[in-house]
Amino acid sequence: MEASAPQVSAGGSASDALRQEIVELVRGEIDRIGDRAASVAGGRLAEAEATAAAEQQHLEQNIAEAAREIRSAGSPGQAMRALGEVAAGFCDRSVVLLNHGNCLRGYCAAGKGTVPSREALARISFAPRSAPVLAHAMESRGTVSANGGQHNFSHELAKTCALEREAVHAIPIVLRETVLGVILVIGQARVPLVESLVMLTEAWVEVLGSRGRG
Repeated sequence: MEASAPQVSAGGSASDALRQEIVELVRGEIDRIGDRAASVAGGRLAEAEATAAAEQQHLEQNIAEAAREIRSAGSPGQAMRALGEVAAGFCDRSVVLLNHGNCLRGYCAAGKGTVPSREALARISFAPRSAPVLAHAMESRGTVSANGGQHNFSHELAKTCALEREAVHAIPIVLRETVLGVILVIGQARVPLVESLVMLTEAWVEVLGSRGRG
């Protein structure tokens, strides 16, 4: 007796066709999702680049304005005050201390959060050796960074300026070999930018001194 050929049911053919149709639909949907995702990602990237460009332009404008403010000062004291005010635009807050030989005295402060009044600053007077971070900055003629607190800064300064757990960057203001003072840059800060403003202030104080001698 001759063996019969295997039979393929009509239902199986229909099932295979349906499966293939579903696969094609899914592939098409995946392609559409991929195209959409690429479009969204490209748009977000373009937005991020535009935002970064705008932020960079805004930063450059702020730096230019800060430089103009310092150069508009008519005396060394005004230049120091201008430095304190514009530096606050690149950190949470700033404090300028002037060097009076055997002591540092509060001069000006600016920024957000706890900023001491001019009267409170005027009462600050302490020997640099009582504030190790400031003494190191003055001796090294370079920026010294540390956490706030009485162990790094004098008790008087730490209390008046609320120097606690925030990062504090002490940048000396130097004219030739003389340390005129120190600016404290507190909290989140663009330290290199403030250092550049300090150098500009030093140069401008030198110019003002030359004008006076002339």
